[in-house]
Amino acid sequence: FALVTVPYSRCINTYIRKVLRPIIKLFVPLYALLKRQPLLQMKDVTHYDYNEPQLDGMMAERGCERVEFTYTNFHVVPFGFDQLMPKAYIRTSEKIDRGGKAKRYRRWASNYIAIYRKRADG
Repeated sequence: FALVTVPYSRCINTYIRKVLRPIIKLFVPLYALLKRQPLLQMKDVTHYDYNEPQLDGMMAERGCERVEFTYTNFHVVPFGFDQLMPKAYIRTSEKIDRGGKAKRYRRWASNYIAIYRKRADG
């Protein structure tokens, strides 16, 4: 068995982040100034995100089939505001996770998690 977790490409906040990127770049220095501490930045890190068919396809090429899947880390509080209201963001995300509503709120999930096993014929 293999447990695989990847950033979820169909997360609504992925699209919000892309649209707001120019505005965010303007306000990040101001936000850091107001917080009186530098923000963590990962300039040299490349993030790859996937959706269900993409990950299933990659794993199928390796002779694996999906057994189970779920979503986690729900950004119902839109990107940007999650930094201003971290407790609300975390509380909401945990409520969805623990309430068994992960698949219903998948479009707000930042992460996709799946369990794969080696196929009998693979």
